[in-house]
Amino acid sequence: SLTWVSKPEHVLVIETQVSEDPPQYQPIGTCSYMGIQARELSAELGIMIGDKAFWNKGLGTATMRLLVDHGFSTLNLHRIWLRVIEKNPRGIRAYEKTGFQYEGKFREAHFQHGRYYDVILMSILRQEWEAQKPSA
Repeated sequence: SLTWVSKPEHVLVIETQVSEDPPQYQPIGTCSYMGIQARELSAELGIMIGDKAFWNKGLGTATMRLLVDHGFSTLNLHRIWLRVIEKNPRGIRAYEKTGFQYEGKFREAHFQHGRYYDVILMSILRQEWEAQKPSA
């Protein structure tokens, strides 16, 4: 489930249910809209699932789908974009499954553990999202 934090940045906490009776939820990451551009109806999206026990379970893809739908349906955005480090294949796969397309990259723009990595830019447009949604 997603929990709103009352801030203009649209910061969200990603939780997963860990027990049913009584229902208990555990926070596993965060996500947010950043730099919302009112004129262009565009925003950058960021997501981080910090608890590795919840990686590779489809939670990132499910969260991305909820966020993108919220961005287009509620925030009335035209374009949603993101940055991802090239060494994050799980993230790239989740973004592609959500409909994000490769736009380009910042070459060797991220330095970590003694080396440089490219930062990939990806985006999705409202009409692309609407075209892939199942018809009601």
